[in-house]
Amino acid sequence: MIDSSRNRWLRKATTLLRPLLTNGGHPCAPQTLVVRVGSPRPDEVEWDGLFYEATPVYPAHIVLSRSLVDSHHVLRVLLHELCHFATESECQAHGNAFRNAARAIGLRSKHNEPTAWTTPTPSLHRALERILHKLGPYPQEK
Repeated sequence: MIDSSRNRWLRKATTLLRPLLTNGGHPCAPQTLVVRVGSPRPDEVEWDGLFYEATPVYPAHIVLSRSLVDSHHVLRVLLHELCHFATESECQAHGNAFRNAARAIGLRSKHNEPTAWTTPTPSLHRALERILHKLGPYPQEK
């Protein structure tokens, strides 16, 4: 895997976001988690982020779309995927465990986007602003 500036930013962001999940009652297990940028395959629909559970061969991993450029949106999508990781629920699973974790940390779903779960409450928005201040802007691809 290429260690791009985006991947480094995502790893640092993951470290800074984990306490939000722990404080919300959904700690991320200390297992290995790979976080990286990627692109959908030609046969896939467009996506912002995906979570894949660990297998006996591969660690759990989160892939964020290469097309994302806005720092705020990237952080919200990463937090959404970390909710999947904390509750061990695959991408399509926005069931009770996922929704409870998302709500506990302050993520909401808009009525017209019931599967998005990337809208922050005002208090989560303030916390994400503090994290973004530490991270700096999301690196743009050259």
